[in-house]
Amino acid sequence: MSSFLGMIGTGDWTNEERPKNFRQGLLKMYPNGNMPITAITSKGKSERTDDPEFKYYSKDLAVQGGSITGVYTDLAMTAAAGAGIYAVGQNFYVKVNAETASHFRRGHTALFVSTTNRALEAFGKVISVTSNGDNSQIGVILRAESAASTMNAVNYIDIVGNSNPEGGTAVDSINYTPNKFYNYTQIFRTPLDISRTQRKTRMRTGDPYLEAKADSMLYHGIEIEMALINGWKTEISENGSTERTTQGLIPFLRENEPGNILDYASSTSLTWRQGGEDWLDEKLEVLFRYGRETKMAVCGSGALLGIMKLVKMSGQFQLTPETGAYGVKVARWVTPFGELLLKRHPLFTFKSYRRQDMLIFEPENLRYMYIDDTHFKRDDEEAKAGKVGYDGTKEEFLTEAGFEIHFPETMMLLTSIGSNGTA
Repeated sequence: MSSFLGMIGTGDWTNEERPKNFRQGLLKMYPNGNMPITAITSKGKSERTDDPEFKYYSKDLAVQGGSITGVYTDLAMTAAAGAGIYAVGQNFYVKVNAETASHFRRGHTALFVSTTNRALEAFGKVISVTSNGDNSQIGVILRAESAASTMNAVNYIDIVGNSNPEGGTAVDSINYTPNKFYNYTQIFRTPLDISRTQRKTRMRTGDPYLEAKADSMLYHGIEIEMALINGWKTEISENGSTERTTQGLIPFLRENEPGNILDYASSTSLTWRQGGEDWLDEKLEVLFRYGRETKMAVCGSGALLGIMKLVKMSGQFQLTPETGAYGVKVARWVTPFGELLLKRHPLFTFKSYRRQDMLIFEPENLRYMYIDDTHFKRDDEEAKAGKVGYDGTKEEFLTEAGFEIHFPETMMLLTSIGSNGTA
């Protein structure tokens, strides 16, 4: 089977195959149930960590351009460029901030543009770069004659390559440092406690021990799922011991790309039928500027209902139900900018505050980091010295793990989908 959103394709299951770990068991037992994100991690990237605090790095594609705050014809930046025509060989000194200047070096070819009048452009080569905060400077020599009123109107400078003479010497290099992130593993424990009498009592509803074990496994997975979505990154000392919580997808997005958390109700006064389609188009256009052309979205039933209303009203959407790899049922939503695989998340539906939310991400950018993956700790009859006299069985499911999450700009949380605007 081919790869499905970064999940490993060689682990397909037959009806007779026993799952290799409990997280795969969750996916097999509840492929469209309570914990799709936790389940998907069993088929995605995972790695054992040897420390509960793990650091990781990611490197974004550099913008290599930026806004201009002034164009001058002298090095001291006192004589502003006028509205005239400038010839090849004219030097200009462009005021930018330090971040923009950091992308440029001697030898880069640069394009001047006006974002308000796209007919105005000029082209040159960088001859000098000086970093000085908001008064940083890029020196450029024109390589083509400018049109009238261009140089006093341009407000953006962009790198469009580099040019070098025959037999020239080596030029300066630019090194981009990666972004540094960190997260913690969290210890999840879900106990199973049943008395000897209850375990040996015949119940009409089946074996009470197996029922209690199934419930423990279910709620262990649900609580991990909620942490991987909503958990905050914390570390405290509790009675001389350290206790940590892991950062989930939404708090990671809130910390690193807060502009990608968008609420329909607070952004407009239009009803969903009046403005919902345009709002979604605008937000998805921004999202699909980065990353892959296919992303996954988990959402509540209210969000799906809002989308279906637009489908029925406009007929412009293509929404196709299908089954992806490993039995995960999704609806493929084809937008002009990319494809979303919509997965109804039962916990989003169950929690009223998430019912109209849609969380979009790329599973390939998640790595499940664990000290101990989910396992079942059985009651050790030979190690009961500390609980002599206990008339029953005490066991538990235990996991110590967290997420490594990359590229927040490829993620988005859309809220109040389907509601009426109130702004």
